[in-house]
Amino acid sequence: MNKYTVLVVFAIFSLAGLSGCANKEVLKNPSLTSTVAEKEDASVRRNPEVKKEIVEDRIREAATVADGNTGRGGEKNEEQNAKMLNAALEAIYFNYDSASLSPEARQGIYQNFQLLAQDSKVNLQIEGHCDERGSDEYNLALGENRAKAAMKYLVSLGVAEDRISTISYGKEKPAAEGNDETAWARNRRAEFVVNRTEK
Repeated sequence: MNKYTVLVVFAIFSLAGLSGCANKEVLKNPSLTSTVAEKEDASVRRNPEVKKEIVEDRIREAATVADGNTGRGGEKNEEQNAKMLNAALEAIYFNYDSASLSPEARQGIYQNFQLLAQDSKVNLQIEGHCDERGSDEYNLALGENRAKAAMKYLVSLGVAEDRISTISYGKEKPAAEGNDETAWARNRRAEFVVNRTEK
């Protein structure tokens, strides 16, 4: 097993640890804020170092891979680094018919910012998504507003604006199938995708 395979395995287990259970998507589901999220927030309040340790672990993983890109096989390593960043970057979620960033969304963007800061050789595309309600045109506009809201906050944190692009998929790429609030809440989101910059 080469060192990059080890890194990938380590990253996967690290990401699994963030959820506190086998299903990461369930914990990220904003429709569960009255149950799972409240318990998770209470746990973090009782253990103020928990969130800090999670973020620091993810930053160390990204930094380790970024440092390795200066060695042999740099191009291949950079591609691997981009894949690992994509696996580590978190989606953020929005309330119905809104492009406003909640405190939880801002926290998610800040954690993504800390990861992106480890590698200046990646560009970021922010994808805006909506649930199935509303017209195609309306949801395309709403998705774009969500992506731009996330971009604006990242820029305020220090990411160069020319490294970021936005795109809206409206309701065309749902993360969850279904016609209920659980599915809709998972689909009202912005996702972060990194690509290598041109040399």
